[in-house]
Amino acid sequence: MEKLYRIEELMTSGWALLDEKSVKLTKEQAKARLNSALAEGLNPNRLRAIPDVWTTSWWLCKMD
Repeated sequence: MEKLYRIEELMTSGWALLDEKSVKLTKEQAKARLNSALAEGLNPNRLRAIPDVWTTSWWLCKMD
């Protein structure tokens, strides 16, 4: 199974999902989404791509 990623942005309340399209991304898709966010003017120090373990685990549980 391919490793999936999610993109998060640091907010005043902590790390939050960048948007609803920023989950279950392949490595290439995550890179493209990060580049898009940077092109939109977001601060690179406030962005991160992390393994999408929770969403993937939740999805697998729903399939059972």
